[in-house]
Amino acid sequence: MKSRMQSYAEFKLLLGDEKRHSDPVFCRYIIRPLSFPIGWVLYKFGLTANSISLISIFLAILASALIVNGNTDDVITASLLMLTVALTDCIDGNVARARQETGPGGEWMDALSGYTVYALLPFALGIHIHLSDPHTSYYGTWIIVGASTSVSNLYRC
Repeated sequence: MKSRMQSYAEFKLLLGDEKRHSDPVFCRYIIRPLSFPIGWVLYKFGLTANSISLISIFLAILASALIVNGNTDDVITASLLMLTVALTDCIDGNVARARQETGPGGEWMDALSGYTVYALLPFALGIHIHLSDPHTSYYGTWIIVGASTSVSNLYRC
């Protein structure tokens, strides 16, 4: 179903009060306000919510690789990429509502992008710490901690 192009004001109003008030504080005051103008531009350029979710997955993988292989500057870059991932998580929902593309397929793609972060970030941090200080008393401890955290994130209630 093709939707008519939304104005910026209409685009912002598509986020309901319930969703707006359920956002965590950082998201509510920083990420969500940024998501509207960026999301609206991406919407006007014709990007779909699923394509934005795929970009998010790519950025999460890139950030994780930078954390594993990087120095301090790379970890800072990865942190900025992860903030961008948080931003794309809001943007994809905004675009989905504007395009009236909400449904199980979009929800699955959105969940996949979120689970990619939950799985990769703690594991990448564990590997980074291990590689930064391989002379710990318990070889591989931080990798195990990162992997355990990743698994527990995926199985949380």
